[in-house]
Amino acid sequence: PPVNVGKHELPLVSILQPILSGDPTLAATLTQNLNMTTAYPVEYLWLLDEDDATGITLCQALVQSHPTRTVHLVLLPPAAQGHNPKTVKLLAGHRAATGQVLCVLDDDTMLPDFGLEQCLPFLDAPGIGLAFGLPYQVNFATFWSAMIACFVNSSSLLTYIPYSLLHEPVTINGMFYAVKRGLWESIGGWEGLETVLADDFAVAQKVRSHGYLLAQTPLRHAISTQVRDARHYTSLIQRWFIFPRES
Repeated sequence: PPVNVGKHELPLVSILQPILSGDPTLAATLTQNLNMTTAYPVEYLWLLDEDDATGITLCQALVQSHPTRTVHLVLLPPAAQGHNPKTVKLLAGHRAATGQVLCVLDDDTMLPDFGLEQCLPFLDAPGIGLAFGLPYQVNFATFWSAMIACFVNSSSLLTYIPYSLLHEPVTINGMFYAVKRGLWESIGGWEGLETVLADDFAVAQKVRSHGYLLAQTPLRHAISTQVRDARHYTSLIQRWFIFPRES
């Protein structure tokens, strides 16, 4: 339920995090989000593959070490062939969430203290259907990680900032975004987007097709992706190029 903070009632925020083990900084990124400071009441929905034993063990340990946090582990079978695993997990998280505000947060993304306060008030502005932030990379642990960081922290930012000065946003950065539950459900939520690869753009288009606006907020959130080798680097850089191009 909402809590009283001064003269304002703040809604319960459900943070939906699709999680996949493999990155050595995963525990650190999840821990930072658990420890972030905010006046909002928060519940975490950690969405994992039921066969990801490493991820499940890690998340169970974090839950035990943070007994004051509300964390729900949601274990799911692998996504069907041709379905986007992230979207499938978000559909399950939506069903399990109880908050009035839904936030999507990638497992490599870290919200700063009072980051919710920077972003969520934009959802109350007239016509706004979704609010999102701006990522920057903080992992320079390997040569390939540094290469990705230099790209994200320079040229990729041009995908979002200049356009916001000239025109309302037409796409979002899907590493973190927020919607009001009632509005999101009224336009169908993630239903129908399961087979779309570029889920960021699909979500943005759904919001805009129903007459709502996207809000680029001042929130800046760190991402930590440790890139193993040239092959891993190539797969990531393709994602950063292909999705903005489609948008």
